[in-house]
Parts: sequence; C-alpha cells; structure tokens
Amino acid sequence: MFALTSSSSAVLGSRSRVENFNARKVSRRGAIKIASSAHSLFSPMEKDVALKATLFVNNNKTKATRSVAMRSTAGNPVPTVKAGGNADLEKKFCTFIFAMFGFFSIGMLLPGSAQLWFGPDPPFPKFMHIAMSYWNVDGGSVIANWWSRMTAVLFLSFLGGPFLFGAEITKAYLKQVTAMLTGHLCMFINVTFFSPVAKVAWYPQIVLQIALIALGLKLINEK
Repeated sequence: MFALTSSSSAVLGSRSRVENFNARKVSRRGAIKIASSAHSLFSPMEKDVALKATLFVNNNKTKATRSVAMRSTAGNPVPTVKAGGNADLEKKFCTFIFAMFGFFSIGMLLPGSAQLWFGPDPPFPKFMHIAMSYWNVDGGSVIANWWSRMTAVLFLSFLGGPFLFGAEITKAYLKQVTAMLTGHLCMFINVTFFSPVAKVAWYPQIVLQIALIALGLKLINEK
C-alpha cells in the first residue's frame, strides 16, 4: 500500500513539473508574440519620432547633469592673481625692505661691523657721510659687534624669506614686517631725540620708516 502511494505521488510530481515547464514556455512565447506584434504596430515614421524623442530626453539629462556639476563648483572658484594688483605691490614693498635692511646687514657682518661702516667716519666718500654716518662716537666693542652681526643674520633670514627660501607673502607675513618696522620706529625716535650719540642720518630714516609703516598697514587692510 505504501509503495503504491509513493509511486502515485512521484507520478503526480513529475506531471506537475512538466505542466509548469510547459506553462512557462507558453508564457514566454506569448510575451514574445505580444512584443513583436506591438513592434509591428508602429510605422517607420513613428519609430523615427520615438528615437528622436529618446535622444532629446537623454540630451536634456546630460545638460542638467553638467549644470548641477557647474553649480556645485561655483562656490569654490580657483583663485587668480591679477598682474599689477595688490600682490605686485606687496612684492615690491617686501623687496624694498629686504634690499634696504639687507644693505645694512652686509655692513654689520663685515669686519669692523657697525661702528666702522656706520660710525663717525665710515669708509665711504665724504659726501655720503651725512647719509651713512649714524653715530658721532666709536662705540665698537666685542659685545656690540656680536649683537650687530646677530641682528644682521635675523634681518637676512626673516626679510629674505620670500626671496631666498620661497616663503609666501601673506597677510600674516605683512603684519610681522609692519610690526618690526613699528618697533624700529620707536627705537629710531628714542636714539634720535633722547641720545647724545646720534647723528643727522636718523632723521630721514624716521620719515622713511613712517611711510613704510603706513604702506604696510594699507596692504594689510586691503582685501
């Protein structure tokens, strides 16, 4: 009895699988027939119109994608530097300061240091003494020479940053330079009006220092 039941179940199962396979086969054929009949319903002109419409839609999608990409990068434009603008003036400003203090630094590093090159009798032609003689006494000493040379090294390394070491001339750098000029101005005023050893060469130096500070502040405050 059990064997008869098992065999009949197997027969029914195999028949069910065959019927399912035939049903799927018929449904696929039906879908293919429906698609082919639908395809045959359109004339060549209608097919051409449908193709053009599809291309038009795809074109618009591409343009919309490009527009979105452009808007997303519009908030971060690539920075540009205009020739002859503030960047050019900033570079000229830093170049002049480096050249001026670099000149003094060379004299401060040479043998004899500051008391020889900028003292009461500097080794320049007599007509240049009024501009190059800053002291009316010879104050040379081991300590004075050491400080003179160390200051020269600081001048050359700091002010020569953009020209010798590739440092950028940023707003922060301009602030540092202007702060240095302001401190120097206070020292120039002190030695000119409150010291008995200063000579007339300090007066034009004070005027020049005020002009440089004003230009430095202008460059700092400009956007």
